[in-house]
Amino acid sequence: MVAFTHISNSLFILYYITDVPLIGMISFNCATAVLYGFKSALFIDPYGYENCLNETARYHNTSYNKILICDFCAHIFPVLYLLYYHNYWFHEEYISFALFLSMSMHLFWAYINCNGLNLNQVYLTNCEYKMCDKNWHKLWLFSLFGHSFTAIINILLYEFT
Repeated sequence: MVAFTHISNSLFILYYITDVPLIGMISFNCATAVLYGFKSALFIDPYGYENCLNETARYHNTSYNKILICDFCAHIFPVLYLLYYHNYWFHEEYISFALFLSMSMHLFWAYINCNGLNLNQVYLTNCEYKMCDKNWHKLWLFSLFGHSFTAIINILLYEFT
């Protein structure tokens, strides 16, 4: 199974290569969804978060610190890069369409891979610990917030400027 982070990072690379604004917006939505969804586990289920990182380190036969570096590159760097270059990809007319596409892709991916929103079989595959559905639903709320982050910021800027 492929983690959604890989899909998000593939979109990021595709945007980097093509400079197509719509791909940039979809990439940003997916990158923020991955960042918020993954990092929110730090306080929703810290034990599950640690297990995920430890399991990843064990699976790739590498150190925990290298996993943290990879975590930065996979989850934080794309968001920072796209924020820095937002003038190139942000177009107000694409907001709704990009939001719909990114959310649809993420949910479609979850149902294809896990037949639902519980992603234990993707992120905690060989781990004895499994996160409960309630925690997965909380993570999904943060993830959906990430998908809509561009739209929310645009609405706030429009209302208060």
